[in-house]
Amino acid sequence: MGNLTRRDVLKMGAAGVVAGLGSAGCAEMHLGPGRAGAGAAPVPLGPDEPLRTAFIGVGGRGSGLLNAFLKLKGQQVVAICDITPDNLNRGIASVEKAQGKAPQGYGAGPDDFKRVLDRKDIHAVVTATPCFEHARMMLAAIQAGKHIYGEKPMALNVADADRIVAAAEANRRLVVQVGFQWMCNPNFVDCIRRIHEGQIGEPVEGRFFRHNGYPPLKGWFEHREKSGDWMLEQACHEFNLMNWAAQTTPLQAYGMGRRDLFNAPANGITNYYAAIIEYPKSFIVHYAQGWISPAGFHETGKKIIGTKGATEIGGERIAVHDPDAKVEPLQKFKGDDTEEALRCFVESIREGKPARAPVSNGRNASLVALMVRKAVDERRVVTWKEMLRSC
Repeated sequence: MGNLTRRDVLKMGAAGVVAGLGSAGCAEMHLGPGRAGAGAAPVPLGPDEPLRTAFIGVGGRGSGLLNAFLKLKGQQVVAICDITPDNLNRGIASVEKAQGKAPQGYGAGPDDFKRVLDRKDIHAVVTATPCFEHARMMLAAIQAGKHIYGEKPMALNVADADRIVAAAEANRRLVVQVGFQWMCNPNFVDCIRRIHEGQIGEPVEGRFFRHNGYPPLKGWFEHREKSGDWMLEQACHEFNLMNWAAQTTPLQAYGMGRRDLFNAPANGITNYYAAIIEYPKSFIVHYAQGWISPAGFHETGKKIIGTKGATEIGGERIAVHDPDAKVEPLQKFKGDDTEEALRCFVESIREGKPARAPVSNGRNASLVALMVRKAVDERRVVTWKEMLRSC
């Protein structure tokens, strides 16, 4: 089969994910192209011109994105925006060290990001703000005619997710990429391709879990109205991966969990939960997530078992029942998938290609998270159709 090139990754993003999810997700919303309003035209980018980019939010995750982006060729960070002075100054210093010239700083007020988006010389923005600002930032960037890489979750409710999808559909010249960096990891892409090709047969069971072996995060993370709870803030990565592997969205979910272990229950944050998620063709996924593990017990799992064999996404294992079958090992990847995701973002802009992790993925991952959250809250089966009616 050979190693995947970055161009292969981009092609799979356009053909293998958007098409697979469209019929189960966005098409059911009946979105018209004008529903969210048309935005400004993107700033033209010449073939030898640096991609002039702004970063909005350079705290924990944002600083990691910034440092990864500064390793890429053909780009120039021209603006940094953050309402926290320490974050802003650190970001400016990082860019000045890497590029030899300090970017313009913005951050005096909560709406300073609008001044960044008003600049006519900026091609693209990368946003990594707290979750409750994601939808607002992404919509504003689209309406300002900026290509955008926006961190996940794309939105904390279905209405905002629908607005973003409609805005992106109305402005198809823009690359709007959600921060699902796994979709640019060559190992994950290779593994998902093998599943779609039928190497492990028809998927029967998914075994997914994320047991964090470090203390629960504080601040805005502790409040459901700001983070969406861990189903949205963190587990949307796995939910997007499940949709990607299944090439569709779930039928229903059931779950249960606890809120009384660390955070104040009134904050709405779930400390531990387990869910069963049913996809079409009787593909059943077990998912568990929690903050109850001490140091040394941190574990994650992403396995899919099919009628012919099994694979571990993100690992190197793929095995089949047939002892005579020859199965190539999964492609190894020792790089940084965040850097790969940003490189895919830049190449999509330069080559006029669809985003590697498009808004359809962001919308459907958020909707799965909301379905699981509702199932856990109410300890009952919640269906996908029920969630769509809530739109």
